[in-house]
Amino acid sequence: MTDVTACPRTEIGNISNVERFTQIVSQAGLSLAQYEIQFFTFMPDPAGYITVLHSADSSMTLCVWEHVQRDLDDILEREAHNGIRYVAVGKNGSFVVLLNTGKMMWSGIPEPLNQLLADAERRNRVVVVSVITFLADKGPVH
Repeated sequence: MTDVTACPRTEIGNISNVERFTQIVSQAGLSLAQYEIQFFTFMPDPAGYITVLHSADSSMTLCVWEHVQRDLDDILEREAHNGIRYVAVGKNGSFVVLLNTGKMMWSGIPEPLNQLLADAERRNRVVVVSVITFLADKGPVH
């Protein structure tokens, strides 16, 4: 799931995708008060999201998603039991999935990033990526 602090509210019918997620949690008989959200990723589809939740007592971890593209859905379905550390999504269907095992899977990313990730995977190295915020009239913000 995505960091909600920088994301605008997108309406799905009469509710936002975050409200939809909380409804699903409630319908499953769970309480968000019992979980910590590891991440919440919004999808390009306004109804879509991916999130990982950890129970407060560390007895359970859940990966929950809705309205994601087919190839990403297949990866999440297949790999959720290995533990999803983070999912980043970009434009035109691009994504990167990082598992708790350190394994990465990606699709549709720019060639320089593809080369960086492939090289790191081949050499069994860790890649650290940080986000730089750009302001239209001021350039990068550090």
